[in-house]
Amino acid sequence: SKDDGASHQAFVYMKKQGWKIDAWSCKAFLMALRASGEMETALEFLQTVLELGLEATPHYMAIIVDGLCSKGEIKKAIEFSDGMSARGFKANIFSSKSLMEAHCKNGDIERALEVLGSVVDNAGVQRNVATYTILINALCNSGKIDKAEELFDDMKKRGMVGDVYVYTSMVHGNCKGGNIKRAFALLDESIDALTPNAHTYGALINGLCKLGQMKAAST
Repeated sequence: SKDDGASHQAFVYMKKQGWKIDAWSCKAFLMALRASGEMETALEFLQTVLELGLEATPHYMAIIVDGLCSKGEIKKAIEFSDGMSARGFKANIFSSKSLMEAHCKNGDIERALEVLGSVVDNAGVQRNVATYTILINALCNSGKIDKAEELFDDMKKRGMVGDVYVYTSMVHGNCKGGNIKRAFALLDESIDALTPNAHTYGALINGLCKLGQMKAAST
C-alpha cells in the first residue's frame, strides 16, 4: 500500500540520517508488514536494512518465512531461508520452527529433518516440543509412522512431555497404519500426562471405523 511504501522510505531516511534504528524497531516494523500481508515490502525493507549495515537477527527470518508461508509462497520462503543461510545467517528456535514448517508444507520432510538435526543442533538451539510436533505430524500424515515413533521416543528421552497435538498426531498415524493397539496405548499415556481433546478421540474413532471395528469405536 502507499502508506507502507511511505513508511518504508521514512525508515530508510531515518537510518541514513543517523537516527537510532535498532533490532527491536526493525523487528516491530517487519511484524507490522507481516500482519498486513505486505511481504514484498518486508523483503525489500530487510534487504535495505542489511545493505545499510544493520545486523539481522534470527527473528527477522522467522517473520519473513512465516509470512510467506501464510500466503502459500512456500518455495519462496525456502529460497529466502537458503539465501540467508548462505550469507552466514544464524538460526534460532523461532526461525528453525518456521523453516521446518515450510519444508513440511512443501512435502520435503527430509529437509525438515535436516533442519532439526544440523541447523538446530549445530547452532546450539535447544529443541522443544513445538519442533517435534511439526515433524511428527508431517511424518504421521505421510504414513512414516516408524520415523515418527523414533522422534517421539527421542523427545521423551530428552525429558520433554508431549502436548495434546503430538499425541493426536501419533494416535492418528498409528490408526492410519492399522496399529490400533498402539493407538489405544498412546491414548492411555496421554490421559496420564494431559487431557486429550476431541481431535485425539476423533482420530482414534475414525481409525476404528475405517478398520470396521465399530463396536470398539462406540464404547
